[in-house]
Amino acid sequence: LGFLFFLSCTSLGVYGVLMCGWSSNSNYSLLGSLRSMAQTISYEVSMSMILLCIFLFVYDFNFLSFYYFQYYIWFIFFSFPLFFVDYRLYWLSLMYDTGWSWIIFQYKIYLCLDN
Repeated sequence: LGFLFFLSCTSLGVYGVLMCGWSSNSNYSLLGSLRSMAQTISYEVSMSMILLCIFLFVYDFNFLSFYYFQYYIWFIFFSFPLFFVDYRLYWLSLMYDTGWSWIIFQYKIYLCLDN
């Protein structure tokens, strides 16, 4: 499966949020769902740009090309500086997109569900 199919499947959650806000017949819930939809789309754009940077090393938008590329060369050693930054940014935007947030307390990192 390709990169564009992956992006289209991850963006399907936006329609559910929009329909929930629209079906309640309240202006405030519709505005809240539009806000949540805009926030979700903004994090999906950042995730897609981060994944696009990683796909540019392989020169293909297919996920199987990662396997074939790593068969001969270890991908992490080839692109260590970019991989180190992209990996952390991708997981941060993925956590914010799904509603998890970081709590840092006395040099320990905790995760909590943000409702």
